[in-house]
Amino acid sequence: MSSRIAKELTEIKILMNLQLFADDSGKDDGSGGNDSKEKQQSTFDELLKKGHQSEFDRRLQKSIQTALSNERKRLNMLSDDKISEVERMAKMNAQECAEYERDKALKKLRELEREIWLAGMVKTAKGMLGELGVKIPDELVAAFVVEDVEQTKMNIAEFAIAFTNAVKQVSKAVPKDEISKLVKV
Repeated sequence: MSSRIAKELTEIKILMNLQLFADDSGKDDGSGGNDSKEKQQSTFDELLKKGHQSEFDRRLQKSIQTALSNERKRLNMLSDDKISEVERMAKMNAQECAEYERDKALKKLRELEREIWLAGMVKTAKGMLGELGVKIPDELVAAFVVEDVEQTKMNIAEFAIAFTNAVKQVSKAVPKDEISKLVKV
C-alpha cells in the first residue's frame, strides 16, 4: 500500500514540476526564465551587504550551536546508559554477573513469547471475523487484540456487529445501481 502512495506522490511531484515551467504569457524570449532567479539571488546578496550580514551570521551560528548541543546531549545519554551497565557489571562477582545476564535473557525471551502469542491472537481474531463475513487487514485486527482473551473476543464481536450494521445502513441509503458501480471500481 505504501509503494502505491509513494508512486502517486511521485506522479504528483512530476505534475507539479511541470507547472513550474508553464508560461502564462505565451512569449518566449529564449533566456529560459533565469532572469528572475538571478534577481532574487542578487537581492539577497544586496540585503546582506546592507548590514544584515552580521545578523544572518549570528542566527546561523546559533542554530548550529543548538543542533550540536542537542546531539551531544543525546550521545551523552546513550553513553551514560552503557557506562552505568558496564560499571554495574564490574562491581558484580562472577555469580552475580551470570544471574544478571540470565535475567536479561529471560526478559527478552518473555517479550518475544508475548509478541508471538499476540500474533497468534491476531490470526485467531482474523479467523473469527472471517467466519462472521468481515474481511479486514491484519493491521486493523491487531488494534482489537489485547492480552486478555475474553476482552479480545468481546472487542471482535462488538466490531463485527458495528461493521455489519454500518454496511446495512449504507446499503439501505444508497441505491443498488450506485452500489454496483462502486463495487466495480
